[in-house]
Amino acid sequence: MRSVAIVLAFFAVASCASLPGQSTSPEEWYQQGVSFLNSRQYDEAIGAFSEAIELNPQYAEAYRNRGLAWSKKGEYDQAISDYTKAVEINPRDGQAYYNRGLAWTEKGDFERAIADYTKAVEINPEDSQAYYNRGIAWTKKGALKRGLTDAEKALSLEPNNKRLQDLVTALQAKIATQTEDRYQQGVSFLKSGQYNDAIEAFSEALESNPQYAEAYRNRGQAWAEKGEFDLAISDYTKAVEINPRDGQSYRNRGLARAEKGEFDQAISDYTKAVEMNPRDGQAYYNRGTVWAKKGALKWGLTDAEKALSLEPKNKTFAGLVTALQVKIASRGKDRFRQGLSFLESGQYNEAIRAFSEAIEVSPQYAQAYRNRGLAWVRKGEVDRAISDYTKALKMNPKDGQAYRNRGLAWAKKGEFDQAISDFTTALRMNPKDGQAYSNRGIAWTGKGDLDRAIADYSKALEINPRDVKAYVNRGFTWLKKGELDQAISDFTMALEINPRAAQAYNNRGIAWGQKGDLDQAISDFTMALEINPRYAQAYSNRGITWAETGDLERGLIDAKKALSLEPKNKSYQSIVAFLEDQIGSKE
Repeated sequence: MRSVAIVLAFFAVASCASLPGQSTSPEEWYQQGVSFLNSRQYDEAIGAFSEAIELNPQYAEAYRNRGLAWSKKGEYDQAISDYTKAVEINPRDGQAYYNRGLAWTEKGDFERAIADYTKAVEINPEDSQAYYNRGIAWTKKGALKRGLTDAEKALSLEPNNKRLQDLVTALQAKIATQTEDRYQQGVSFLKSGQYNDAIEAFSEALESNPQYAEAYRNRGQAWAEKGEFDLAISDYTKAVEINPRDGQSYRNRGLARAEKGEFDQAISDYTKAVEMNPRDGQAYYNRGTVWAKKGALKWGLTDAEKALSLEPKNKTFAGLVTALQVKIASRGKDRFRQGLSFLESGQYNEAIRAFSEAIEVSPQYAQAYRNRGLAWVRKGEVDRAISDYTKALKMNPKDGQAYRNRGLAWAKKGEFDQAISDFTTALRMNPKDGQAYSNRGIAWTGKGDLDRAIADYSKALEINPRDVKAYVNRGFTWLKKGELDQAISDFTMALEINPRAAQAYNNRGIAWGQKGDLDQAISDFTMALEINPRYAQAYSNRGITWAETGDLERGLIDAKKALSLEPKNKSYQSIVAFLEDQIGSKE
């Protein structure tokens, strides 16, 4: 291994003592030329090497050393010509390639110089001087990183060479300075909207320092400004691979993904950004906008409010908060109205879904809880209904309708004391609530307190003389007390108000039957069935009445019809069995 002397200064020669006297052979002329070269008699050396070449045109070493003499005289074209002839004769002459590289370097042709140094190290991989000078050539071309690579290789071959150590240190410092300069230029271009120039500058910085996370992040931003979101995402990804704590790159990647409509990935990135920096108001704001685009307005508002709490004077953040609040309120009201429509049309599952969505966007929506409770009741989910009514009352303790509805739910569960308590509270809030009186009457009936029940139904009818249900319920209570005329009177009043009240016909039929007027009873049951052909109880009652008239066959037909409508009804099963037995015994 030869040592490096100075940059571009050491030309290798073969040394040998000169021969005295007249030279007669190519070798003798060659040795004479070497002697002249060592004594810096370059013209004489050229003459001696020329004599050797004339005698032996394939004398590669003579061409190489004559080229060296030409180089010493500054005649680089002649030198290059001789080195070229040398490698034509001997393609493995690494020294000739190396020397020609030096000549090309002196002429400023660094590309050719690099090519020759490369051939030299291919022939002799241990040639530290060739690596060193190729590194210098790369440096002069501005390729500092390649220059540093060659300088480091040379130093690895000569670890104690201070000149190489100094070159490595100098190139490292220069690369760092150049990289930072190009990075700062890129930042300046980015701020001024010169995105192509910014990308070029950041790319050069990254070529010098592939671990420059900030350069990847800012190049990503330049790509994003150009609408090249895939390229932007690629750069942001590289930035966070290098620096997993780079919250800004996560936030920027989230923006690019949001632009592509990749909302879930964007939310994931914004979440990483706020994990890195819990005070990054912009990341919260950005995540809030994406939640809103996904339709999750409540989560969007939560993020927007967080962003505003971090930057209370930020008008953009404040604007998003206001916009989402309005949108949430509007959406909640729209879904609430849809829920009411579903409830009225008997679409209880759809109603529950709509009220639930209204509650999701506005958790303090007491009316939504109350009406969802009503839908649960109509589905037979009484416990869920009571839960919703209770929530509605916590939000609005003065909601008499919620008390009344919860009372009905308690009554359906057979919890009549709780029902009466709720109805009573509703009446304290609104003494004119006829429905509450009527409902409390049902609870009193359930407890067996028929007189109080009649009093409440009567109060309800004072408030609303056209309350069909109150007439029907009071009539039924009279029926239970055995006051058949009053019962018939109430059922008749109900039918005058609503001739389609099938329950009133059915109940009046029972009263007529108990009075012994079986024809009137059958007539009323028949009317009830014309109004509601699936009224199982009316079939059963008419069947019993036919049997009482002695027409067991008709009675059995009606009883079987009732059972077909409610196959699990044990009472209907018993009636059918009884009538079949009676008919069988007659036969």
